Amino acid sequence: MKIAIVGGGVAGLTAAHRLRAKGYHDITVYERGASVGGKVCSYVHDGRAYELGALWSSPRYRIIGELAEQVGATRRADRLPAVLDHATTSTYARYLRNHYRLRDVGTAFVKLARTFLRYPVIRKPTLAGIPAAVCDDFDRFAGREGFQILADVSASFFTGCGYLQNDRVPAIYLMKMMHLFIDVLIVDVLGLKNTRIDIFDNGWQELWKAIAKDFDVRCSSTITQISRHTENGLTTTAITADDAAEVYDRLILASPLDTSHLFLDLRPDEHELFAKIQTHRYKVTLIEATSLPHASVVDHVPRTMAGHVNLIARQHRDADVFTIYQQIEDVVSEDDATALLFEDIAAMGVRDATVIAAKTWNYFPHVSTDDIRAGFYESMSALQGRYGTYYVGSVMNMETVEHTAQFSSELVDRYF
Repeated sequence: MKIAIVGGGVAGLTAAHRLRAKGYHDITVYERGASVGGKVCSYVHDGRAYELGALWSSPRYRIIGELAEQVGATRRADRLPAVLDHATTSTYARYLRNHYRLRDVGTAFVKLARTFLRYPVIRKPTLAGIPAAVCDDFDRFAGREGFQILADVSASFFTGCGYLQNDRVPAIYLMKMMHLFIDVLIVDVLGLKNTRIDIFDNGWQELWKAIAKDFDVRCSSTITQISRHTENGLTTTAITADDAAEVYDRLILASPLDTSHLFLDLRPDEHELFAKIQTHRYKVTLIEATSLPHASVVDHVPRTMAGHVNLIARQHRDADVFTIYQQIEDVVSEDDATALLFEDIAAMGVRDATVIAAKTWNYFPHVSTDDIRAGFYESMSALQGRYGTYYVGSVMNMETVEHTAQFSSELVDRYF
């Protein structure tokens, strides 16, 4: 069987790797960028890797851990970012002690654990079959389930990681994120020193480059057309890229579904579903500066603060290089975002910063509460394989590397 994968990021390469493990060998990966990785993007500065895309992993990154072990990609321990609130930087433990009663915090953790048990879909690599209750916005859901304290405390971290505000996001997405990092949060709250949040020593992108080297990966490919033809119940797919056409037996679409109309002969049901996908603009800037905290910024969580600095990460503790994360959405220009960055760090006492590199992403593909309840993910599941085409990517689970890899792996196991 001849298989084409469009998209050489986490979703596409995980699918290719899993296909190879199941005995498929005629696999071609098309990647628009000059290198593989997609939203995993490592930038080398002074001989060190800094992330302009995905940054952290946790012990619950099971598939990523397995892949890293197979290719020899090593990780080092990092610190959970602190909480910066009204110019005061605190650990999560101190922040909770200062704002809440210890008994209430303990109760919230118990309620959260019960919620994970009550809704096992949170732990599954799919979003089909979600109970209606988990489709409510995260704030409403957390309040009803009794762990509002933890939702409030996590808000600046979630916003800093590019997941909008708690009251704008269906709970299922942020519950999946919380499940990945709950161990790390508990360790930090208990004040233990062995906090397990990890960074790849040579950058996230090196992991995917190592995986890609075993495949026919065509970087810098410009796909102009994908045409699917069905005859006698069998569908073949013709891909035209860089003025050359090839025909495949199966297509795995691992590029953003909401922009697939630019080259794919969309069917009406595909067009209707893909049009429901929402993203927002999320800017990551690498700067050289001094005296910045490693922290998420509580004051900048509200939507009215779009464009302001949401998260500051110091990836190497002995270097004065920081990664700045900003949700700029559709209301802040690139220039204004840069101006707000310098304004915010000046308020923190920094006036000697220099921009090293920057990248703006169309980030966190998701659908609304109403669309989830209307059966978006059930419809996507029914669509799998219908036109000789299979759909993967973060929108199918959650915008983290682990969740994206989980879905790709599970899809290959189910359909191939």
